[in-house]
This record gives sequence, structure tokens and C-alpha cells, in this order.
Amino acid sequence: MVEYLNKDVVPYFNDQKQCLGYPDNQECVVILDCWSVHQSKAFCWLVYKNWPWIRLHFIPGGTTGKCQLCDVRIQRTFKHTIKRAQHQDMINEALAHLNVDDDPDLFNFKLDTRLATL
Repeated sequence: MVEYLNKDVVPYFNDQKQCLGYPDNQECVVILDCWSVHQSKAFCWLVYKNWPWIRLHFIPGGTTGKCQLCDVRIQRTFKHTIKRAQHQDMINEALAHLNVDDDPDLFNFKLDTRLATL
């Protein structure tokens, strides 16, 4: 999270403040979900110490779809695309096995669904 703030959020806010003519200490809001790491005293203190102009706001659990549109529009689409590709790979593997006419293990076929494989 610190790396994300350091490399993405802070430079973006600084660019926007400069572009809009706001002072360097203009307050900016970062909206986070209620993940324990986000709400930890260590993380909140680190943000306050390094970027006192950043205000952390936490959305209630179960409201991600309403409050964090990036999770809904970008990450969900990306994850869904990966899931579909994995599913298609499993179908292709099963069909390749079923299309072999002289396979003695036709009825003993099992897809490798170990996490490492998936």
C-alpha cells in the first residue's frame, strides 16, 4: 500500500494540484475499503507522517460496488477475463482427451485442478 501511494497516488495528486493551481498542502482524499491492513494504526500513522495532507476515508463493508467503481469496472472485468480463459483451457483439455479414439483411460480422465495448475 505504501508503494502504491508513493508511486501512483501521491504523484497523481501532486500533478493535479499543480495543474489546478492548488497549494502543496491541499487536502486530498483516498477512499479505501475496510481491509484490516488499510485500517491498521501502523498504516494510518505512516500515511499521516509522510503525507499529512492525505485523508483516508473507509467505506463500509459490502458497498464496494457503490463506492469503489475501479473495483467494479476495471478489476472485475480483468478477473472475469482471466476466469473465462482458464475455463476455456479446461474445456479444450477435456475435448482433446475425448477426441482420442483409442484412449484406454477414457472413463478415468480427470482434469488437473490443483491450484498450481490453475
